Order: sequence, then structure tokens, then C-alpha cells
Amino acid sequence: MVPEITPAPGAGTGIVEILNRERAAEEIRRGDLVICRRTAPVVSMAFTLIGKGIKAKVVGRKIGEGLVALARKVAGKVPMVQFPDQIDQYDAKMSGVLANKPSRLQTLRDQLRCLSVIYTSNVPDTLPGLVAAIEAIFEGSEDEITGEVVLSTIHRAKGLEADRVFLLDADRVRIPSPLEWQAQQEANLHYVALTRSKEALYLVP
Repeated sequence: MVPEITPAPGAGTGIVEILNRERAAEEIRRGDLVICRRTAPVVSMAFTLIGKGIKAKVVGRKIGEGLVALARKVAGKVPMVQFPDQIDQYDAKMSGVLANKPSRLQTLRDQLRCLSVIYTSNVPDTLPGLVAAIEAIFEGSEDEITGEVVLSTIHRAKGLEADRVFLLDADRVRIPSPLEWQAQQEANLHYVALTRSKEALYLVP
């Protein structure tokens, strides 16, 4: 991909392996980095790990703040038991509003899936309870990470690395684009995804 970059003298041979989602969840351990193009799979894996008693945090306080704002907008004043229905209704409404803006619609749907995962994993009785659950799963900036397993979108992983990296949705890192500059950005993002590991890279389709 970048032929001018070569291994350091004496560098060992790395590992690249394909794992399914269930196997990856069993293999992830303290010190690992988990990355994905989209946020929802990262949040879902974080809750899977937490359910196994593994401390996990998602990088991105700004992402958490955005989800809190969206949760308040989606929830309105209805009882929280109706929150899943509210998500579906908001999705349907915004599908029409953003019909000519597919990128923004894709981002919104990723956020809505995040809210669905967080709600389902916690089943809060109140909106403040949902907000607390969102804030609990998201860590601060890249230099404030304290979680034993760090999870991040690829965009926010540019300054991160780990001995072992798990790339979720490895077959869907790039979004096809007819525009040359966007295609180049996608290639750059793919490069970032494949170069975060120091010893082992696990591709999780």
C-alpha cells in the first residue's frame, strides 16, 4: 500500500488473522484496541465485553455528547418504554428529510443504532438514566484513555496503536465514491485501520 515504508531491521513477523465476531469477543483482552468504521459495532462490542466482566471504554467524548443530544431529541416526552418505537419513527421521518444527503443519513442511522444498543443493554427507566449510560461508555480524548480495552472509530484511532488490534466490519472499511478526492480519503482511512497494530491484526468481518 505504501511501498516506501519498510519494516525496521530485526522486526519480527506480524500476525494477520480472520476471526468471526463471537471468536473475537472471546479473544479480546486487556491492552487490546478494537476499531471500526462505524460507531454502533464498537458500542455493541463494548457492551459484550462489559457483560463478560471486561472493562471497556469507547474513545470520543464528543461522540457521547452527540448521542446525548440525539437521545433527548428522539425521546421527547414519552415514557422510556416507548424509546425503541421513537427511534424507528425518527429514522422514518429523517429518511425523507435527508433523502438527498446519503452521507448524513448514514451517520444518523449509525447514531440511532448506537442509541438502540445502549438502551437495550441498560433498559433505563428514565431519560437521565439513558444519558448516564451513554456517558459511562464513552471515554475522554485519546490521551485520557483509562479503559483496559480501548474501542474507537477508525477516524479517532489515528494516534492510537496497540500490540493487538481487532478491526470490526473489516470488509466494510471503505465507502465507494466516484469522486477522486473522496476515494483517496477512503484509501487513507483504510491505511490507518491496517497500521494500528504492532504485533497482530485480527480482521473481523
